[in-house]
Amino acid sequence: QLLASRKSYAVTSYTEAAGRGPDFRVRYQKTGSSQRLYQHMRTDFRFDTDRDNNIVWMIWPEFENDVGAPCTDADQIADSGTATMWVINETPEYRAMLRERLKPGARGALVAGAMIVAEAEVVELLGKELA
Repeated sequence: QLLASRKSYAVTSYTEAAGRGPDFRVRYQKTGSSQRLYQHMRTDFRFDTDRDNNIVWMIWPEFENDVGAPCTDADQIADSGTATMWVINETPEYRAMLRERLKPGARGALVAGAMIVAEAEVVELLGKELA
């Protein structure tokens, strides 16, 4: 729960803040929403399989640059690219429910409330407890 308790957005990377690695990686494409993408934004993630039941997951993106390193807070985030994803709730029950949905090729979206900010596809599982 270290990430959720941070009061400042001035973070070099979530790896540094949390002392662990990311959970998975997505390829994203910004939608036509007016919400601009920025590093360490606290969107939720909604899997396409959950659109009918409106389930969203507290999973935050950390956008990567074109060589796969985390963007800085000062960088302008590209409209498409990759992002590592960080599951904020670390309880075993939450991760077990998430594991049912999380597979390479799974599609979803970064959402801010009801607004879809970016469409996304899971490209790689990184956290061993989710694989």
